[in-house]
Amino acid sequence: MDKKQYTQHIKNAVHNKTLIACAICAEDNPQILRKIEAHHVFAKTNSQDTCYLCPNCHTFITHKQNQLSPTKRSRNATKIHKIAYSLLTQGALLELIGKNNQKTAQQILEDAQ
Repeated sequence: MDKKQYTQHIKNAVHNKTLIACAICAEDNPQILRKIEAHHVFAKTNSQDTCYLCPNCHTFITHKQNQLSPTKRSRNATKIHKIAYSLLTQGALLELIGKNNQKTAQQILEDAQ
């Protein structure tokens, strides 16, 4: 899917309310969802697996992924570098999910009092 097709896909999903929220933080503000981005979980060159992320979560994950040089995360990277990249990506995703879960738990506890 090229950028133009992707942009139209997101517009349609927001309009039809089929795109619910960011996969990490559950952001569901319609203004934010208009800017939601497809994140290539294992890099564009290695996989077409994507998840939808708000701009803040996408920036965080991409920053973590960019800790590896482009040659170590490319299609031609060694197997060990691809494994490291995969682990780095999964760790960054889990880090954000963990932070959001902790924040949600705190809010629940505060609301329960």
